[in-house]
Amino acid sequence: MINSQLNIVTYFNTNTDENRIIFYIIGTAGIILTLILSYYAIIPIFLLFIYSISTENKKNFLLWLVVVTLLTLVGELNASMRLIIQITDVMILLYLFFFRFGLNISIYPKIPSAMLPFLLLYYFALIISTLMSNYPLAGMMMIIRQTVFFIIVYLLFAMIEDEKDIKIFFSALLFSAFVMASSTIYSFILYSGSFFDLSSGSRGRIAGFITNPNNISNYYLISFPLLIVSILKSKIFISPKLAWVLITYFSFALIITLSRSALLGILVSSIIVLFVLKRKYFYYITSISVFAILVIVFNDSIQNFIVFLFRIERGVTGRDYLWDLSINIIRDNPILGLGPGAYKYEVFNYFPIMLNSWTGEMLIKTFIEANGANLSHNYFLFLFSELGVLGLVVSIYLVIIFLSFWRVLKFFKDKTTNSYYLVVALLAIGISEFVRALFESIGILFFGVISADLPFWLVFISLSFFAKKYKIHSKAIQISSKQNVQ
Repeated sequence: MINSQLNIVTYFNTNTDENRIIFYIIGTAGIILTLILSYYAIIPIFLLFIYSISTENKKNFLLWLVVVTLLTLVGELNASMRLIIQITDVMILLYLFFFRFGLNISIYPKIPSAMLPFLLLYYFALIISTLMSNYPLAGMMMIIRQTVFFIIVYLLFAMIEDEKDIKIFFSALLFSAFVMASSTIYSFILYSGSFFDLSSGSRGRIAGFITNPNNISNYYLISFPLLIVSILKSKIFISPKLAWVLITYFSFALIITLSRSALLGILVSSIIVLFVLKRKYFYYITSISVFAILVIVFNDSIQNFIVFLFRIERGVTGRDYLWDLSINIIRDNPILGLGPGAYKYEVFNYFPIMLNSWTGEMLIKTFIEANGANLSHNYFLFLFSELGVLGLVVSIYLVIIFLSFWRVLKFFKDKTTNSYYLVVALLAIGISEFVRALFESIGILFFGVISADLPFWLVFISLSFFAKKYKIHSKAIQISSKQNVQ
């Protein structure tokens, strides 16, 4: 019997695999029902809020609820309820923040010192580029959206008291990934049901709740290191058996989305996790992979199947044209860029091909589906084309800050601790995100698109918490105390 003081998150984290699977299924059905209810969705969310404040572990439940709703209920499927969900979640986070800290500003958690110059530079680039842009209103909207996003990130960071809170974030993310995978598989069965149609291009790629398949596949990329670590270190998130089930389920959904950038990211993160934690398994898998590659190279039938399945014959599938487009924008606007949000107004002035060609029509269709968002398909080109040379500096600066978290891993020298395994997974996620960013604009710093950027920033603030707690700085590792290292 479950103790009456335990909330839904505690139940999820402490019970059997069967209960967790039931929880996943019921929760996914609840998300779908909420999307159907549209504006009336605020009613069950409000009732859940009322329930949570009457429980002993209200913070855990509310944090889990906020992350799940931000990731699953703010996509394109029902855009009309997006603002309601975001306002509700911000109000919940503010409630938790002031409940814990009150109005005593002196005890508010400080922004990590490494982030202060980054934020100053980033906002300086945003403001200058906006002021000099032909579309200042669009730039102002991007600044507001990015600011709201960073407020949400800060409030989540302020709620981290210990490692258990970090695990709540990523339990919520795993659940969100399951919801997204279920929506992808359902859409595949309903509208296509044929890998041949998807690979041949006769049908559009399948996503689900979030219409951008490259965005939804990012959830699987982030989930894989967490699941692999759960297999290597039993029950750090979930049991090894359930981790294998979810890996299989997410792999099927990933194949349906046909996202090669996510596959590359998963390959990179898996290599990192195995190389650091289980070098023997790393060598085994490397040997098997080399053998598989040789089989593919020397077997025409298998080679043709792989080429067809992953659309290799189509190269980068239009990305080369989009890269040329962004490079042309940069050539004309190298210092200040087009301005935040100005891409959709200028994109057709820089199209590198005829608009009435087949490729041109496909790119126009993609542009419309993206609601005019920047289609650079490269994180660095995206910020360079929007903000100019300062945007490029900002994009590289963030990579440098993240790589400095490698010192957090060095701190946990005892490879048997849960913290060590968790940090390895988080670093692997972040590095794979930057590898993926060579082929995608979204997922790191896309002007505050919550469903795209929040997963990466959950990783970032989690590593920032470890660095802050154990006083790990960029120049040297200073340890005030090694007590309570788990």
